[in-house]
Amino acid sequence: MVLSHTFELKNVGQELLVIRRVESACGCIKLAVGAQELRGGEITALTVEIATLTQPDGLQRWPIRLYYQSPSDEKAARERTLELAIQARIVREVDIQPSRLVISTRGATKHTITITDHRPRTFTIRRISSVSPFVTATILKHADSRHEIMVQVQDQLPEGEHDGSVSIWTDDAEYREIRIPVLILRQPNKQVVWTPDEVIFYLQSGQPSSQLVQIRSLTAEPVRIVNAVSDHPAVQVKFPQESRRMTAVRISVSPATVSTSGTALVRVELSKPRAETLLIPIRWAFSNPKR
Repeated sequence: MVLSHTFELKNVGQELLVIRRVESACGCIKLAVGAQELRGGEITALTVEIATLTQPDGLQRWPIRLYYQSPSDEKAARERTLELAIQARIVREVDIQPSRLVISTRGATKHTITITDHRPRTFTIRRISSVSPFVTATILKHADSRHEIMVQVQDQLPEGEHDGSVSIWTDDAEYREIRIPVLILRQPNKQVVWTPDEVIFYLQSGQPSSQLVQIRSLTAEPVRIVNAVSDHPAVQVKFPQESRRMTAVRISVSPATVSTSGTALVRVELSKPRAETLLIPIRWAFSNPKR
């Protein structure tokens, strides 16, 4: 379920090179660099791990940008870049819905994950675990090819952002561990409300789509948005600069930048009525909603 590749990076010049940072636009990618200072002829490794569970079927490409400097670059306050990319064709044998959980809660809560194995010979789940002591996961329903997993967040979870990722262990060598990202934001006492709490787009070919998420203060203080960003390049977010008792962010998805269904996460950072971050899950598909 994790696609891994290691790039070998070599300093072919004579100057000392220092790797400053490595970035990717996809939140599904984990990056790790070995030695970050390279003298002439020295080699280091950049390891890239891609969680393919959150990626759609078909040919996919993940661009990666590496920033580095020499001593002369540093004096001139400039950086050089190296453009890298990984390309792969994803074939979905095992479907997981949702492929990741984003939970914003003020107390105990439950969510269901459905796993469907489309192969003739399906796996059997042996055990389930979570990286968080405040999260439990159990099998709710079990069939030959379809499994429902109940993820429960305990009320004792402290305030703040937590990793509650769930690992499902099976008897299949190809799917020995299925790891499902679970991000939990335990909110303090409510001072703002927002609607909708999840944004779903049904896209039509060639027609951009946008929706508003309204944010309202429950106190005498207005809402002040200081930043709003998406972890997916196809999702654009706009927000007003002024403070208001009721405000909104506009979230847009362009069909020209996506070819299949997908998900994203928007983070809205507030400074008023108090400093906090709102997490808004985004989903899109190219089919009309059932009526």
